[in-house]
Amino acid sequence: MHPEVTGDLGEGHPVTSVTGDPDDVLTELTRIRLRHSNILPARPMAKRSQMSQIRAAAPAAVLRAEGTLAVAPGVVANALSETTRRDRPEVAAFVRELIMRQDAEGYARNCDALAAATDPGPIDPGLPLLLVTGADDKVGPPDVSHRLADAHGNATVEIIPGIGHWTALEAARTVSDQLLKFL
Repeated sequence: MHPEVTGDLGEGHPVTSVTGDPDDVLTELTRIRLRHSNILPARPMAKRSQMSQIRAAAPAAVLRAEGTLAVAPGVVANALSETTRRDRPEVAAFVRELIMRQDAEGYARNCDALAAATDPGPIDPGLPLLLVTGADDKVGPPDVSHRLADAHGNATVEIIPGIGHWTALEAARTVSDQLLKFL
């Protein structure tokens, strides 16, 4: 199936015409099949230990110059697990839409804030703390959660296999169960 994408992509108003297998329309319209190099290609980044200031600032510049359409495929490719992208196309499509419908300048300001963030200092170990993350989270990987828990001294860490950064969307039931158990 080879869709034809026309329109002003810079303005975020593409017109998509899909021909071929009608059962594959969802995949084409959500643009999440990473093997399709002809539709807004996005390649997953190499796994990193934590988001650096440079990597947080770079999307802000892209957002300001090109808008959310330029970053949405990369967010889907890098922040969702491969399992979610493959087995839960509706979640990948939802995340893509969440990104695309944000105000580009507001999103860029969030990136700027992350790039400038500093350590807020210790958290009182008397306060209960639950850290839930996905095993495939490249933004806040499990080792970061473990380090935060060690610094806290009394935290619970739950790592969900096959899940990326959008933990609550990728594994809503599991996250809810973890929260209920913790409370």
